[in-house]
Amino acid sequence: GADFGAKLGACLSGLSATYGGTCDARNFSGTQAMGSLLTIATGNTTVLLPCATISTASQIVVTAGTRNVSLRGCALRGGSAASGSQGGTAFAYSGTGALIQVGDPTYASDTLGFHMDNMVLNTTGATSATAKGLIAYRTQELDLESLYFLGNSNQTAMTLDGTGNYTGGTFFDDAFNGFQTAVNAIGHQVTNAATTDWLNASTFVRLHIDCPTSGGSPVAGTYGINLQQGDGN
Repeated sequence: GADFGAKLGACLSGLSATYGGTCDARNFSGTQAMGSLLTIATGNTTVLLPCATISTASQIVVTAGTRNVSLRGCALRGGSAASGSQGGTAFAYSGTGALIQVGDPTYASDTLGFHMDNMVLNTTGATSATAKGLIAYRTQELDLESLYFLGNSNQTAMTLDGTGNYTGGTFFDDAFNGFQTAVNAIGHQVTNAATTDWLNASTFVRLHIDCPTSGGSPVAGTYGINLQQGDGN
């Protein structure tokens, strides 16, 4: 492959379509490039990410219905003793959509069992207001642990869209800094028979949110957690 992303994509394409497998990318270091879309379409896939900064304007997409995908970083919240935003697994994202997209944006099917831990999702290099760290569509049994979302005051860090069924899971020790909206719960974006298709059935533990301020005061229109379209548990 031409760069880190292409090499990882080649590994993913070689996994068993029946049993999945592990792509071990831990032997990379420094700053790596991911020049094109990286698609994960094989269930039971684990990616072990390096202690490196991965610079990209492209997305990582876990396709609809692809079960039990795990992305594992190399250090707590992707940082190091020298820096909270580099030294571990850090994505420097400059695109216009979500760096990581999980599930079905057409809302036709469920995606179960997505896990991600120990990395920085940095969107400060993206000028677009539509850039975000992660979006999950109709995804159940999410497990997001020790992640550091770093972004701009016109962006959303994480959108959890339950349209069609629900989106939910466990969120442990995640930190958000600088966003207009840190956690955005939405649902029922299209008319369907489900009446509780929002963010639902979720547990948040040790959430750290630093919203942007101006002169020491909150900025109008910013939200740490927007649960206006959350439902249930």
